[in-house]
Amino acid sequence: MSAQAPAWRPGAVACRQTAPESAGAAIARQVNNAARVGLLDCRFPVICYCVGPADVVEANRLREPGAEWPELVVQSVDEPNHTQEATLRQYQAAAHAAGLRIGTALAGYVAVGYDEALP
Repeated sequence: MSAQAPAWRPGAVACRQTAPESAGAAIARQVNNAARVGLLDCRFPVICYCVGPADVVEANRLREPGAEWPELVVQSVDEPNHTQEATLRQYQAAAHAAGLRIGTALAGYVAVGYDEALP
């Protein structure tokens, strides 16, 4: 089975969705439940993996009235390096157009300016 990459995410592999609901509804359900039982700290954003900006916008629309959520951030290129700058800018543009920020993990060698992995 070949996965189709969404247009907003160049080169991405689509994730398998097992729930009968949309990705945005699944995020909203999980964050609403976490808010209900006190598992969220609104000082810290939550990075939403394997979804696009439209899914996060939908999740924000489905927030339960009165529920306090942290900022939802869209996943970007995982551990980007100097060769992925154009792709990273595309992710950023799509997220910013939806009023969202992007987030990712950084490889240590990239954070200090090296452009290849250290031995």
